[in-house]
Amino acid sequence: MPAPASAPDDPARRGLKVVIVLPPGSRFDALKPTSIEAVVRSLARHSQDRNDLTVLCDEGADRGDDLATVAIPPERSPRRRALALLPEIARLRPDVVEMHQHMPSAAALTRRLRGTPTLLYRHNFLPSVKDPLTELRHRWRAGLFGGHVFCSEASRQEFADRYPRLADRAMAISNAIDVSDWRAPARGRAPIVAFAGRATPEKGLAPLCASLVEVLTARPDWRAALILRDASVNAAWTEAQLAQLAPFGDRVSVRRDTPHETVRDLFQEAAIVVIPSLWREPFGLVAIEAHAAGAAVVTSGTGGLSEASGDHACIVPPGDDFAARIAQTVVDLIDHPDAREALALDGQAFVARTHDAHDRSRQLDAVRRRLRDAPAYDRMPETSGHLS
Repeated sequence: MPAPASAPDDPARRGLKVVIVLPPGSRFDALKPTSIEAVVRSLARHSQDRNDLTVLCDEGADRGDDLATVAIPPERSPRRRALALLPEIARLRPDVVEMHQHMPSAAALTRRLRGTPTLLYRHNFLPSVKDPLTELRHRWRAGLFGGHVFCSEASRQEFADRYPRLADRAMAISNAIDVSDWRAPARGRAPIVAFAGRATPEKGLAPLCASLVEVLTARPDWRAALILRDASVNAAWTEAQLAQLAPFGDRVSVRRDTPHETVRDLFQEAAIVVIPSLWREPFGLVAIEAHAAGAAVVTSGTGGLSEASGDHACIVPPGDDFAARIAQTVVDLIDHPDAREALALDGQAFVARTHDAHDRSRQLDAVRRRLRDAPAYDRMPETSGHLS
C-alpha cells in the first residue's frame, strides 16, 4: 500500500522560507555594497532556497539586483524599526528570520517574533564591556536567539569563551565571495601596489602611505593605486596622509567611494595588494577578494585576517617600524617576481577551495534548516526579564 502523500505545507518536504534582516543603515545597494551586504548577496545567490529568500533593508539604494528585496523607511530606534518590520515579516511568513549584526535592533525584533526561529549573523568581534550590568544585558540579549553565526572561527571562539552556556548555539561560517567573479591571471600583472578600504586610522592608511613613500622612492618604475571609502568622514586626517604621496604625481592614483566593481578591476590588475589593518579584523573580506583576483597579498594578519589568508600571504604584524617593515616586504616581492607569482597563485587556489560562496552557502542553508527543525524547547530562549 503506498505511503500517504505529505501535506503541502509539510516543512520537511518544502523549501525553506527565510527573511534576512539587514542592520539599520543598510540599503543593500548592489553598486556600492558594504562588506556585510557583499557577503549576504554572495551567500544568497548560491542558496538552494534562493527563490524563497527575502532581504529587508532600508530605502535609498541606487541599484538593486535579482534578489527579492523589501525596503522600509530608515528608522534609528530599535523598537520603532522592529514595529516597521513586523508587518512585512508577518506577510512573508518565514520559517527562519536571520538578522545581521546590530544587536539592539535584532533583539527588539526577536522579542516580538515568538514562535519563529531567529538567527543572529555577527560580522564583528563582541564589543568590549567593563560594566557588569551591561555585560548581563549583552548575555541576556544573546540568549534570545536560537543560533549565532560568526564570520570567522576566531570570533565564534570568543563568543563561546564569554558565554559558555550558549556555545552550542554558535557556528562559524567564514566570509565568502563568488570566486569566479574575481578570478584573473596571476602572471603578467601591472607594477602596481594597491589598497582598498575605509579611510580610517584603524585600517592602517597612515602606515600604508608612509610605506609607499619608501617603496616608490626605491622602485621608480612602480606605481600605487588607492580606493578609499568614507574619505569625507575624516577628510582633514585623510588628506594629511595622502599629502605624503603628492611628490610622486601621477604615479599615485586615489579614487574615492567608487563602485565595488572598481575594486575588483584594480585587484585583477595590481601585482601586490596591501592590507595594513591596525585593529582586530573580524575576518577581512578584502583579503580573499585580493587573493581570488590573483594579487600577491601583504597583510597585518590581525584578528581574522590570518584565517582569511592562511599561509598564503606575507604577514607583517603591527608594531614598531610597521611602515618600514611593510615597505621592505613589498620591495622584496617586487624584486623577486617568481616568488611573488607563486604566492599569488597559492593564495588564489586557497581561496577557491576554502572561501567560495557556493560551499559557504550550503553550510548556511544547513544551519537554517537545523534551526527550523529543532524542537521548540531547544531553540526558543528564555525571554523573561527587563534588560532590553
